[in-house]
Amino acid sequence: MTLVYFATNRAADATQPNGFGSGIVAEDPMAITYAVADVPDPASGRIGAISDRNMGGFSDAATGAIVGAGKNLFVFIHGFDNSFEDALSRAAFNADFYRATGQRGADTVCIAFTWPSAGQLIDSPELDSAYRRDQQMAGASAFHLDRFFAEIDRLRQLFVRQNPTGRLFLLAHSMGNWALQAAMTAWHQAHPLPDDMFDEVILAAADEVFDSFEAPNGTRLSRIADLGQRVTIYSSNKDAILQVSAAVNGIDRLGEDGPKDKTDPTRYPTNVFRMIDCTDVSDFDWPFLSEQTHQYYRLSPTVAKDIAAVMVGNALPVGGLGALHAPPSWG
Repeated sequence: MTLVYFATNRAADATQPNGFGSGIVAEDPMAITYAVADVPDPASGRIGAISDRNMGGFSDAATGAIVGAGKNLFVFIHGFDNSFEDALSRAAFNADFYRATGQRGADTVCIAFTWPSAGQLIDSPELDSAYRRDQQMAGASAFHLDRFFAEIDRLRQLFVRQNPTGRLFLLAHSMGNWALQAAMTAWHQAHPLPDDMFDEVILAAADEVFDSFEAPNGTRLSRIADLGQRVTIYSSNKDAILQVSAAVNGIDRLGEDGPKDKTDPTRYPTNVFRMIDCTDVSDFDWPFLSEQTHQYYRLSPTVAKDIAAVMVGNALPVGGLGALHAPPSWG
């Protein structure tokens, strides 16, 4: 069993099994639900009981459990085509997958933010309508994700006092990076100075524009390095979902081949940015042009081991450009 401490801006929906649907709540901090989900078997895609619900922030009991666990904190933002159950079960699956590498620092407390994706890959004859609907919802979550980060910052201050050597990680997957860039624009308007809330920011298969780090006036992800001490970016030219996204949006995605001008060490100093090409990683089962090509960050043991190494601070190369290689597990 894995516990997932979560926040959501999904509107309540009594017709859904877990009480949350794909509508969005008002831009009010007290409209954001914080709670704890019991995930008995993360691989099943199902969640169990939801407890300790609180509006506007984690309860005192949840706060005490998070801070007092004596483990590093792992914050996860999911991507496109994730229902409420998908989002929390995948958060738990990720935490278990990295824990299973055996690296002590990768045994974490899992905290998730789930925005109102409809959890549909295709919802009409117009093949891109589900995608565009999710993209709109991810962008509309800027206020709520910004408030979630304020709650994480509150936890961080308590956490570091009780765990001086503890570390905090943020992993955003796929369209979660679209929500992240929207929230970062709002966050940095209110926090003009660097904060370094996270020790490591991990952007996996990012469905965000490839020139996001070069956006003007602190917008998009241009100041992501002010939120985390280090940033690791995982990309793959085999990512079929991002190939479709690039065609739909008319611009390359960050998770296809990394950021624009990635070879410029002045723009991407190696003590801050680490860019890893996963195109040659195939040590997991995936049919050609399947969504699986977009999920290597949670399916490939090679990538999982590298993410765990990031968590404990011994990943190689330390910074700059790198690549992972692994042949098919069935080859």
